[in-house]
Amino acid sequence: MPRTPHPRRRPVPTRKKVAFVLWLVLAFHLIRSATGGATGGGDDRPGPRTEAESVYIAALYLLDADIVHREAGRALSRAEEQCEVIADRPHDTEYQVRSAERRFTAPGHPDGFGFETAALINDLTREHICT
Repeated sequence: MPRTPHPRRRPVPTRKKVAFVLWLVLAFHLIRSATGGATGGGDDRPGPRTEAESVYIAALYLLDADIVHREAGRALSRAEEQCEVIADRPHDTEYQVRSAERRFTAPGHPDGFGFETAALINDLTREHICT
């Protein structure tokens, strides 16, 4: 006769479910820390005002937390400046990425985050901020 599970015992979650829940918790905390009370860091621009800006800040946090460096307003003003470069030179992707590399710096990365990360930042900026 096959064994039936005890009626009060909960099923054991799979590794995929545990990993997914941990990912959700991490994403929630990153979004909350990125948008919760973050000021412009010297800028007069407040933190994220729209859902797209919140998603952008969270994506930058997931890319590298030092990009935002607890200053969501500053990251958003840099993104708006990057939008001007994208609008001025729409077909010169290399120039846009080099500009993003110079623009997005942090205390731990005074020379930028590298070409590959700058390319991702440029794509995120174009997709979420430059509309």
